[in-house]
Amino acid sequence: MKREKKKNTFSKIAIRLTGAVFFIYAVVSLVTMQIQISNKKNQLEQVQANIAQQQKTNDEYKALNNEENLREYVERIAREKFGYVYPDERIIYEIAGE
Repeated sequence: MKREKKKNTFSKIAIRLTGAVFFIYAVVSLVTMQIQISNKKNQLEQVQANIAQQQKTNDEYKALNNEENLREYVERIAREKFGYVYPDERIIYEIAGE
């Protein structure tokens, strides 16, 4: 009888311990997954921002791809960065700013 009671007590403790270990594992897993989800959401936001920036850059390049726009772009860069002008062109600088 004592042996049966000890065996019954041991099985109850083993079941409770197993249940507690499983519960702790489940809670730790859920917390870990929530942290991973949060990190992935942050990464997704960064990637979407990069995509938007690249799309803007691509649109600018597409606009430049048109030959007429390319010529205007080259002229603007030549004027602004290098100070080039056409031979018969006159440049007027405004000294008094209004």
